[in-house]
Amino acid sequence: MTQRVPLTGLSFLLLSGFGLAQLPQRSATPDLGAVLSGWQARHGTDWRMALDGETGFVQMLYGGHTAAVPVPADDAGFFELARTSLNESIGLHGIDDATLVNERTLFLPLGQIGSNDKLTVRFTEAVDGVPVEGGFVNVLYDMRGRVLSIQSTGLPHVAGFDVHPTVGSEAALQSAVASFRARTGLLETSVTGPDLVVDQYNDDGIRIPRLAWKVDVHANHPDVQPEGFVWFVDARTGDVYRNEKTVHDFDVSGSVTSNATPGLSSDNPANPPTQQTMSYMSVASGSTTVPTDTNGNFNLPGLTAPISVTVRYAGQWCNVLNDAGAAYQLTTTANNPTGNAIQMNTTPDEATTSQANIFRAVHLGRDFIKAINPSDTTPDFTVIAHAMVNSTCNANYDGSAINFYHSGNGCSNFGFSTIINHELGHWMNSRYNTGNGSDGMGEGNADVWEMYVYDNPVGGLGAYNGTGFIRTGLNTRQFCGDAHPGCYGEVHNDGEVWMGAAWKVRANLETALGVAPGGLAASTIFLGWMNAYNQTQIRSIIETQWLTLDDNNGTLADSTPHYGQIDPGFRAQGFPGLTEVVIDTVTGLTDTISTTGPYVVSAHILSPLNPPIVTAQVKYRVNGGSFQTVNMSALAGDVYSGAIPGQAALSHVEYYVTASNMATSTSVYPKTSPNVVLGFDIGVKHTLVASSFDGATDEGWTHGAYNGTDEWQRGIPQGKSGTGWVDPSSAISLSNVWGQDLGLGSAGGSYSANSFTWLRTPTFDCTNAVHTHLRFDRWLSVQGSASDQARILVNGSLIYLNPTASVNDATWYGLDYDISSFADGNPAVTIEWSIQANATTNRGGWNIDDVSVVWVESPPTCPAPVNYCVGAPNSVGPGAVMDGLGTQFISQNNFVIDVTGCPPSTNGLFFFGPNPTQVAFGNGFRCVGGTIRRFGAQPTDFLGGAQRAIDVNDTVQPIHAGETWRFQFWYRNPAGGGAGFNLSDGLEVTFCP
Repeated sequence: MTQRVPLTGLSFLLLSGFGLAQLPQRSATPDLGAVLSGWQARHGTDWRMALDGETGFVQMLYGGHTAAVPVPADDAGFFELARTSLNESIGLHGIDDATLVNERTLFLPLGQIGSNDKLTVRFTEAVDGVPVEGGFVNVLYDMRGRVLSIQSTGLPHVAGFDVHPTVGSEAALQSAVASFRARTGLLETSVTGPDLVVDQYNDDGIRIPRLAWKVDVHANHPDVQPEGFVWFVDARTGDVYRNEKTVHDFDVSGSVTSNATPGLSSDNPANPPTQQTMSYMSVASGSTTVPTDTNGNFNLPGLTAPISVTVRYAGQWCNVLNDAGAAYQLTTTANNPTGNAIQMNTTPDEATTSQANIFRAVHLGRDFIKAINPSDTTPDFTVIAHAMVNSTCNANYDGSAINFYHSGNGCSNFGFSTIINHELGHWMNSRYNTGNGSDGMGEGNADVWEMYVYDNPVGGLGAYNGTGFIRTGLNTRQFCGDAHPGCYGEVHNDGEVWMGAAWKVRANLETALGVAPGGLAASTIFLGWMNAYNQTQIRSIIETQWLTLDDNNGTLADSTPHYGQIDPGFRAQGFPGLTEVVIDTVTGLTDTISTTGPYVVSAHILSPLNPPIVTAQVKYRVNGGSFQTVNMSALAGDVYSGAIPGQAALSHVEYYVTASNMATSTSVYPKTSPNVVLGFDIGVKHTLVASSFDGATDEGWTHGAYNGTDEWQRGIPQGKSGTGWVDPSSAISLSNVWGQDLGLGSAGGSYSANSFTWLRTPTFDCTNAVHTHLRFDRWLSVQGSASDQARILVNGSLIYLNPTASVNDATWYGLDYDISSFADGNPAVTIEWSIQANATTNRGGWNIDDVSVVWVESPPTCPAPVNYCVGAPNSVGPGAVMDGLGTQFISQNNFVIDVTGCPPSTNGLFFFGPNPTQVAFGNGFRCVGGTIRRFGAQPTDFLGGAQRAIDVNDTVQPIHAGETWRFQFWYRNPAGGGAGFNLSDGLEVTFCP
């Protein structure tokens, strides 16, 4: 089955119902493979790309480096340099320069962990001053001015999008408030906005621009769980079409604890409060206020003891409020010039201790960032915190404050160490623009903040009246893959995937380097990642981003300083890891009429992290038989080549490439091989049906139901799943497939009970066809045939019935059916896919893509080349002999002339003309007459042979069907005496259509 995997992306949809009709028409996404090849030609072959499936453009360009350039002297220079890099690479990411807004540059001190220092340049995206929601572009540089990566979370080619609303801001505000009240049953206490934005709207898996009013609505009432949502109101239609929760609770499932005071555990009798240093606290005396330093020391200038001093849990970076009463405050007398020891909370109670713990923990979190990168200003703001919120077993971040509940119902007071930094982590997610996404990234990354601040995997230790814990980075919850985010169905559970991976990376680094240097390495990369990328979802690309930051020479092809600790950490949590063997640029052989072969397959194969390549092979099979193996030979530039031998006419050849390295890491190309492979036909192929289902119409395909509801749909599969089955999350090529209930909207993805539905091709003509075959890619899940029957019929005749055991495909499969007995010579042929279901256990059903119906006829014949004339003896033997390789068919343009028997490593040249002759010349005979054309000089190889490909389309002397030409080789032979040169015999070649 020939795999068709063009790298063209998804076009923007123009949906007038969403007010998008004014979006200018734009061409389809370019061939990203070709664009990447152009980038690689300019900047090296190490570069790789990660595709954004929702836009069809590249989300991250990485793996190599550009040439060094003079390093700019200031931020403005780096912004200008980054714009130049983005304009050069626009064909890959599609972000228009006119939409870029300078945000910030930031130095990343990665040199302190054995990598090299880097600098990140960040832009936001806006259209005529209207910001694109979540639209960021990051360019990562080393300190030689070399680009190391480009990451985009924005909308490609959105410049020119109409940003003039037809619905006013007041109407939008009223709609958002009404939606909030209906959703929560609460009256709002604060409303922010409306703000006009270009929202990145996900329309059935495709991200498109949508002009919207963004309104932030909160309700914070006593004795009621706070609620907050950001609402998006269509600025053209007034529809309230989506919302995002902004109050992020600390998960507990009804019973949570917290700690304060020393260590990590909650405030409980076994862990009573002790006096701890209060850093950054405001100390006031009269009109003078100063902060304490990191050791809790203060100095009130210009005053003389004794003086009255007031302290409370407030300062430049944190202000703690007490929801159960007045915030704690102490006024005392400083009697001495020096050595005044002010002790707060000398008789601790729950309310005061929780305030103290919150104040202290917030500053530990801020110090964590500043110790790694003092120039990072992200944490430079005042954290508002509420202690003793009137409820139990929870904590939350509501978009403007972090809030911690009092003790009760089996829970400790939640204002303690790790829980505080978890909620502060939510705030940092927002400030670093990683966000608090619904796939678990928000919760998982907040967990990472608390673990990294305290260098401990356990969150919420002692939350249940001094016992138990909330979550741990030692969990084994596995990553479900990029196609199945949020697979555990609850954000805290989903977040444990990233929490566990991040902790295992840190633990590996601390084991390898020592606790302090290993922790520094992990924290430096983590904070570099927060600054260099805007990764809002838990995806496998995170490891690539971490390794790009860890890299020290501008290429991932030769590993990174800490690959041995980072990669296993991700793999332990089920992430796929960075592929050790990379196979790309594989020859896609086309149909041919040549039966002699060979059919040469080349591939670029790289083992970036565990060299060298041990085996590289082409696996091929003929007409569905067993796979045979051809070993590939290494050529220059990590290119490998192997030759499939010639095959008989009417053969269908399928093949794929596999390679392994010393670490026994194996990769294949295509990635789903041998289920879906590359292929070609030998003979003259005629295509009767060919559809990838990505046109504007159904192209004559029909569907319906014999009984029940017709659920056949053409569109983008949604990856829905059920017990024991899963549907695809993407097509085998381009975007669309035909399937039974693709899972669009709220649909579940399975076929209905007691249904019998069908899908048919248009009628096609096989009058002239012989050896007709049906080929398509399948992803099928269905009960055994005793319960549900999945069928394929050709003109009503059965060619496939599912077996008695259930079929549950977990990947695409390429299939080839011989339908000649039903189709050959038939002027009206249709093919039908159907499922007849009983009342129970319904699965995903048929998903089909890239359907073709073909027939192949024997290739035409052409006279074989004929040797004539005389090849005279030379110094190494009886003389040089001509031969021909490939075919003489003009349509194939693959004929090669070949000579053997010459002296090795001597200069010579091929020449040709229209007429035969035999004239003494040098030490031999000239066998070609008429107007002669010669090719350029070339040496023979160490065996005395030479070859030259004949281009029948040569502009100087094209060759046409029906013409006969004579070829010969002239070569130097001083050792043969006489004239010092000789000639081969002649080769008469007739060319055919």
